[in-house]
Amino acid sequence: MHNAEEKNWEDTCVLNRIIKERLVPYHLLSYATCLIIIIIIIIIIIIIIIIIIIIIIIYRKT
Repeated sequence: MHNAEEKNWEDTCVLNRIIKERLVPYHLLSYATCLIIIIIIIIIIIIIIIIIIIIIIIYRKT
């Protein structure tokens, strides 16, 4: 049972590798997606920092 599952996973892995090798743009797409996710995370962090700074400024004034 376990071996059958492992074999199936291995086949899926091989299939994924074939898809990745056949479709060159797939690599570019995954790279672009990764880059977009990183940019979004950086933007979110910057927004959080700006909000914290604004809160600190407001608290300092009062």
